[in-house]
Parts: sequence; C-alpha cells; structure tokens
Amino acid sequence: MLFRSITGRTHPALVVSPLVLQDAGTVTGSPVGSGNITLRYRLLPKRGVAITTFTIVNANGAVRGKALSHYTTNNVTITFTGAARLSGGTGRYAGITSGPLEFNALHSITGKREVISFVGRGTKPA
Repeated sequence: MLFRSITGRTHPALVVSPLVLQDAGTVTGSPVGSGNITLRYRLLPKRGVAITTFTIVNANGAVRGKALSHYTTNNVTITFTGAARLSGGTGRYAGITSGPLEFNALHSITGKREVISFVGRGTKPA
C-alpha cells in the first residue's frame, strides 16, 4: 500500500488550552480513500514549533501519526509547515508506516474552513 498524498478540509473543533488546539474534518487520497481526520496541535511558542498528533478513520480502520512543524501566525490564522510520519494503524491499515511526509496545515481562529495536506510515501507490510 503506497502513500501518495492526502488532502482535506478541517475546522476548529476544540480549544483545549491557549497552546493546545484540536481540528476535525475530512480527507481524501491514497492510501485511505476518504475518511475523517482529527488533529491535535500542541504549540511551543518559545521554539516556534508545533507537535501535532493526528488520526484518520474510515470504515476500513484507522491511521495515526505525528507531525513536527514550524508555525506562523497573523490575526486570524496559524500556518503549519513541516514533516509528518505515519506511525501505525488498525484494520486494513495495521502496520502502516512512512518516512517523512510533507505536512502543511492552516488553522483559522474564525472557524472558517481550513486546508491540510500530507505528501510523500508510506508502506504497509504485506
């Protein structure tokens, strides 16, 4: 199972604290087809980075992973640019992993629809 790219749209789902944000939405692409995604961003302002955990779920199982990204802010958005890795899954995605994936995301504090993308290669053991 090769990973090519996953793109989607998200929206703010929860502000856990001023430095922990949660987004939810839908994604589509290889290898998951389509599914629901939940992302949890932990902002580290002194370093200007965010650690993000994510889970993509559909009827075939779940894929989970983690991203490390730099972020920039303006009055209404936080833009994340960095690298992600798939770290495992369940169901059809059991054993899925990846090398570094390009990770880009936009979080809007206005509740406006946001965009997210993962691009790269991943594999699932036979």
